[in-house]
Amino acid sequence: MNIMENKQGEVYTFVLEGNLDSTTAPELEERFSDITDDVKEIVFDFTGLEYISSAGLRTILLANETIGDDGVITVKGANPMIMDIFDTTGFSAMLNLI
Repeated sequence: MNIMENKQGEVYTFVLEGNLDSTTAPELEERFSDITDDVKEIVFDFTGLEYISSAGLRTILLANETIGDDGVITVKGANPMIMDIFDTTGFSAMLNLI
């Protein structure tokens, strides 16, 4: 998996390509340590993401904990299979999906 990241003001963006699974999730989780208290939104650009496993979903939960109650998690560009997973697991209700 390729991970590109960018911080602009209060928004921290991760652009993911490949698969987010038990093999690759720890690498993404390590990068959450770079997120500072001034960040109010974490954006995951899933345009290039092909697959997400339960380990990937756990990583999104960790991002949600990292940003706190006042923050927002946005996912953009998720393919129909990933959107189905979000709907089935209830993640759609906690995420800003665009």
